[in-house]
Amino acid sequence: MLELKLASIRELTYDEFFAIFASSDGDVFKSNYQSKLRKHLTPKGKAFWDANLTIFDNRFFWSGACGNLVRYGMIAMRYLFGLNGLLDEVEHCESLEKQKQVVEQYRSRLEFLYWFMHQTRRLWAPFIAVPASQLDLYEGNIMKEALDSILSKTHLASDNYFFFGQLYGYWTKESCPRYLKEEHWSTLVQNVDRVEVHHATLAQVISKCPDQSITCMSLLDHMDWMSDEIILDCFKVYVKKLAPRARIFWRSFSDFQHIAPLQYLHFHQKEVEQVIEEYPDRVMMYKKTFFATVPDNFDVLPRH
Repeated sequence: MLELKLASIRELTYDEFFAIFASSDGDVFKSNYQSKLRKHLTPKGKAFWDANLTIFDNRFFWSGACGNLVRYGMIAMRYLFGLNGLLDEVEHCESLEKQKQVVEQYRSRLEFLYWFMHQTRRLWAPFIAVPASQLDLYEGNIMKEALDSILSKTHLASDNYFFFGQLYGYWTKESCPRYLKEEHWSTLVQNVDRVEVHHATLAQVISKCPDQSITCMSLLDHMDWMSDEIILDCFKVYVKKLAPRARIFWRSFSDFQHIAPLQYLHFHQKEVEQVIEEYPDRVMMYKKTFFATVPDNFDVLPRH
């Protein structure tokens, strides 16, 4: 997908780019693939897209394991849980206040949905790449907490493209990532050649960087899946490449810092709470956001 986006930035107009990646327009994709896009792909990229030319024909957001779970989940939400009216109204809701009013009209049905999703989480979570080891980090009903927060604090139709795209299978000009905003198109075109695509682990890529050259690192949530031993091996590589007082950011299902090798970082949780208060989390699939700086002389001791 990344290769295809880079090829499209090089070759297509903004309107064509938006049609493919926001509106899932299969005709625009197929009319440009052979003549303009395919030549920019790696052999693996060509093999994948040659075999998946119809992937944009029916809402590519809902393709693959995760996408199909959402596709059929939306059918269940609409017709088994009785949320058809809620989903239709929220899709075009003009304000957050109006959205909250609509949500309250369906409160009892939503509560039943939250309960059901929590009870069945070990059946469907693997389809969205959440392993059991990550689920075990938090015992509460994270779906209720997440969806309640999203519906009460973020306006889906204008400011939460994460869930708008998943729920409806497309993006609008108002609700889409910044790379799909027309005002940023020229920046993408001017800088597309600065992107390098790697099929490797983060440690493998970073090992090629100059020592102390990295000032900021986003680790997402992948450390929830790993043993302390594996994390320690990764940080033995990272530490050589991180600049003094480098910043590290990551997410976790856990509501406390549970990764032993990281306990000696300097954490700045007050700053995190202040930012989240001002800018509500639009994803809310994690219990905690961690932000830390690397102290002077930080090192990872070898195992014995």
